[in-house]
Amino acid sequence: MNIILDTLIAFIVLVFAWRCWKKTARAMVRDRLFDLRDELRNYYVDNGIDMNDGAYAKTRERLNNLLRYTKDMRMIGYIYFSAHVEKGMVDATAAEFDAVIQKCDSKTAELIRRIRRQSCEMILLYMAATSLGFISAVTLLFICFLPSRIIEALKRCLRSVFDLKPATLECAAMC
Repeated sequence: MNIILDTLIAFIVLVFAWRCWKKTARAMVRDRLFDLRDELRNYYVDNGIDMNDGAYAKTRERLNNLLRYTKDMRMIGYIYFSAHVEKGMVDATAAEFDAVIQKCDSKTAELIRRIRRQSCEMILLYMAATSLGFISAVTLLFICFLPSRIIEALKRCLRSVFDLKPATLECAAMC
């Protein structure tokens, strides 16, 4: 009976810790997405680039979608979406974004690609880090490594497991 009570208490503590972790991780990711959005805006303002060029609006719209739906995004949902989404939908989303970026100068296009890649990596990392399936691995890595090494290890792991396609993640955020 004592073992059952101890197990129940440990489970309650873990659920509480996991919920706190989810809120903290979501806040960190959203802060970083806001920073990326501000970086894009500052780049356009500092270089005197017209914000009506299409690329700014499209990138800002995508970042806002990621910000808006961060709370709702789950790893299992993304895996299901990736497996069942029509390839044409992802290709159309990618082509639409690429067409807008092609109108930019090379430096602006590179910045937008970097912001897009970083935002998608952050959302993917958030989904993995707040998933119950991955929480055990994160705990083990925390015990074994320093926190900065955990993040890099998770990124490497996610990159090797998933073929990071920003258009797929952005489609999932819009649907």
